[in-house]
This record gives sequence, C-alpha cells and structure tokens, in this order.
Amino acid sequence: MKKMIVFILLLVTVLILADSYAVYHLSVPGYSTSLLISNMSEEKAYFRISAFDCYGKKLWQNSYNMSEYSTMSVDLAKFITSGDDNWGLLLIECDQLLSIAVMYQDETYGLLNGDHVIEPIQYSEDAKYYWYAAVYAVKGSSSTTLALMNPNKKETEITIWICESNGETVEELTATLEPFSSAFLDLAKYIQEDIGVVDIQSDLPIAIGVEHYEDDELWTVDNIVDWYTTTEW
Repeated sequence: MKKMIVFILLLVTVLILADSYAVYHLSVPGYSTSLLISNMSEEKAYFRISAFDCYGKKLWQNSYNMSEYSTMSVDLAKFITSGDDNWGLLLIECDQLLSIAVMYQDETYGLLNGDHVIEPIQYSEDAKYYWYAAVYAVKGSSSTTLALMNPNKKETEITIWICESNGETVEELTATLEPFSSAFLDLAKYIQEDIGVVDIQSDLPIAIGVEHYEDDELWTVDNIVDWYTTTEW
C-alpha cells in the first residue's frame, strides 16, 4: 500500500511537469495499434497513456514506470474494445525523454507498418498560428486521408488549404476541434487525380495521422507531430 501511495504521489508530481507525446491510434474493426515505448533517460520514467475516440471521449488510461533505457510493449487491443468511433488521439505524458514506435496491424494481413514519434508536442510563446503540411496522392488506385487531432485541453481553430500539384488551392476548409477530439478528411472528395499538399493552420499545436490506401485497402499510417513554421500574425 505504501509503495502504491508513493508511486501515485510521484506520478502526480511528474505529470505537472510532463511533456506530451501525441500518437494516432486505430482501434476500429479490422485494425489495431500497439506501442513500443523506450525510456531514453538516465532516470526512471513515470508516464501516463490516455486513449480517446474521435469525439474526444476517453476510452482508456493507465500509468507506468520504466527503468533507464528500458523498453516496454503496450497492445491497445487488450484494453480498448474495437468500435467504429475508436480512432484518434493517443496521449503519452512523461517528464523524461521517450522514443515511441507505433505499430499498426491489419487483422487479416498482420503488420501494416511501423512509425516513430520521438518528439513531444512543441509550444511556442511567440506563435499565434502553427503551420503543418501533409503531402497526398490521389492517383489511380492510390488515395490519402488525414486525421487531425487536438491534443490540448482547449478547443483549437484550424484552417485547411488543399493544393494541387500546380500550386492552385482547390478547397479551403475551417473547423473547430474540441479538446482531445479528431476530424477526418478524405482527400478524394476534393481531388480527382493528382498529387499535392495540404497546408494546415491552427491556433494551438495539433497532430496528424496520415493514412495511405491502395485499392481501398489501408497500407500505411504516418504521424505528423512537427509544425514546419509558426507565425505571430
């Protein structure tokens, strides 16, 4: 009991000073997500994992501790029931440096791909807006979708410009993301046959899950957690 109380007190103290890592998770029928989390510090790491559905509802939360330079595996399928709305933000809060490998699985074909998140969410005191870029391909059998995630306790306003390969903006969209919620963007609704970039402006840092499809089958998932610039205007 005393050890548990000490652990809880340590965790509360740590989380006050913690950085947050944002990861895209899929816990929907046919797909699952697992993590390999490594402590890259010379001190013990105490951290908390929280999973949310696309509406920002908390699906699951748990706390862990790891010794220095150790690695642990977390299979979300053991804790989160599969459901159509169970995709979106996975938040990992820790005061030590972490390296996170995200593994996406197809229940029929096995491992789709792995991706790495090695930086926490970055805030800038001088920023009015944060800018993100996601490249897409909607050509032949290929298509791209985006999951825009708000890892903040406050709502964030986002503006999206979908640009063709010639630089022309074909669509401008705006949205409000509630705390810990996500929004889905299917580029094939706006682009018929092209490659290009989606330029995204937000008033708070966000994270983006990029899904790549071939013949309507999900092939790879990437995480974008870094903004390419900030502006004061």
